Amino acid sequence: MNLKYHVTALLLFTTLILSSFSLKAQNDSDTICMRRNVGEFRYFIYKNDEPITFKQAMRETASNNEAYRLMRTSKHLKVIGNTLEVSGALCLGFAIGYALVDSFTPKPKDKYGQERDRNTEIYAPLCVTGVMFIGIGICFEVGANKKTKKAIAVYNNSIKQKNTQALDLGISANGIMLKLNF
Repeated sequence: MNLKYHVTALLLFTTLILSSFSLKAQNDSDTICMRRNVGEFRYFIYKNDEPITFKQAMRETASNNEAYRLMRTSKHLKVIGNTLEVSGALCLGFAIGYALVDSFTPKPKDKYGQERDRNTEIYAPLCVTGVMFIGIGICFEVGANKKTKKAIAVYNNSIKQKNTQALDLGISANGIMLKLNF
């Protein structure tokens, strides 16, 4: 009986020592990452090495308030950036189209009877406005990507911190102690 007791105690002690290593409830595959494919300028969001949409990423981060807030801010910045870029492209397109149409029509004459050039009167402000809108829109897009990366980092850190559990074996005043941290 004494041998059975020692073998049982040894097995229990070995089990406790082996299980005292850090346990995780979720794998690293549950994390989200954001990366750019080779030769592309756009970022893609991945979970488990599968691409997911921005809307799915927002649903994933909904469990973490700070990450979700950052994702919403990123969404708003993307909308503003896209709106400015489209407006700038329309200004540039209109200026180029107007310049093409104007190149095939006779030039107007001023009050002295001389031909005048309309390029500086109409095309230059439209082109400058279009380029400014596109530049500002790109700045908003870069800011949105930074917010998205930060939101993903916050979400991934919360998963790693929240789901780490540890089982420790220690000594207490009454003998051996088993402590579970979660």
